[in-house]
Amino acid sequence: MVKFSFKKMIASLCFVPCLVLTPTSAHAVIASVKTFGMAATGIAYPQDAQAAVFNPAGMADVGDRYDLGFEVARTSRQATVRGNLSPLPGVNGKFDANHKAKYAYNGDFGINKMLGNNMSLGLVVYNRNFSKTKYKHALPLFGTSKVGMEYAHETISPTFSIKLLEKHNFGVSLNYMIQRLWVQGLQNFAKEAFGVGIFSKFPRYVTNHKYSYSQGIGFTFGYRCQVADRLSVGVTYQPKTYMSKFKKYKGFLAGKGRLNIPQKIGAGFAWRLLPYATLAFDVEYINWRKVKALHRPLQDNLTAHKLGAHNGTGFGFRDQWFYRLGIDYELTEWLTVRAGYRHTRAPIKRSQTAVNVLTVDTIEDYLTLGATACLDSSNEISIFYGHGFSHKIKGKNSIPPSFGLGEANIKQADDVVGISWGHTY
Repeated sequence: MVKFSFKKMIASLCFVPCLVLTPTSAHAVIASVKTFGMAATGIAYPQDAQAAVFNPAGMADVGDRYDLGFEVARTSRQATVRGNLSPLPGVNGKFDANHKAKYAYNGDFGINKMLGNNMSLGLVVYNRNFSKTKYKHALPLFGTSKVGMEYAHETISPTFSIKLLEKHNFGVSLNYMIQRLWVQGLQNFAKEAFGVGIFSKFPRYVTNHKYSYSQGIGFTFGYRCQVADRLSVGVTYQPKTYMSKFKKYKGFLAGKGRLNIPQKIGAGFAWRLLPYATLAFDVEYINWRKVKALHRPLQDNLTAHKLGAHNGTGFGFRDQWFYRLGIDYELTEWLTVRAGYRHTRAPIKRSQTAVNVLTVDTIEDYLTLGATACLDSSNEISIFYGHGFSHKIKGKNSIPPSFGLGEANIKQADDVVGISWGHTY
């Protein structure tokens, strides 16, 4: 008899339309093709039924509509190990981190219904972030089989928004979050001596256990104010979300396999600088320090800071600030064009590149372009293109002495295109 799992059934349904995507991985969202054409400047500038992804307060301004999007990304990830003194063959060299896994595909959906003139109920389904590395061969410093890691995070958010005094919007989203993790090729960290893990607290739960799932419920709160006819401002706050543990990988992630979702705070403005052009700017802060599995650094003495332990080794992520600038321009009544630029500092420190051979999340600058064509009074088609500029992080004291010294360098670049259909009713 097949064992039924409601959690896995829901997770599988979610990952069908959003198999694999977002272009920068640690924290990047592709939702709303229109907003992403402006570098995802959506905190003060809602444009469609997926506005809740950026600020739930914006849903009261988008009216009755639904939007369906599809995106394709091509990611290039590369790792280089040099100067390592290990006697193992094949340790040093250049390695393709996306072997036969360069393309990813994503779908997203949003629907909004007005309740009178000042309230709305909506629902958005989107991929919050995705990261995948897949190496052609084993990496001798890690293990004996092909190395790889895949992480996907899907979100389903019912949203309520209300407008007060004609200019103050308040909104809240209930976020049901599902994570999926797969790790392989880390046999060297699953070694035991006398029945006790040398490098992991739970050595039998480090690697090669196929997919493991985690879930949790959190909230996003938002506010938007129409300060003047041509100026609006917005703020949004997402508290830290506590997730269930990845039981199959409790010997890999710190805290017995718990990977919580970080606290996020954002603010922005949208200025109608011309009757047919809007300039938007957002700033967002991601607090990785409170997520031990990601913030805890790689320690030289892994026997004292074992994988899976409460304060065990992690990926050494630092906090991030994101800066986004976007503009749109109505060329005609039926055609609008967009452009945007996003900048952040990569979460990976130079001292932490060795462990991040598994993530290769290095992009700091993103350029986006987009357009919307109105087919009729109720239907529109939107497109966008985004380019994540190639960026290399050169390791500095990145490989501990116990692993043979040397340096690990990692590099990533992205290209992504998307199309969506929007319908008002």
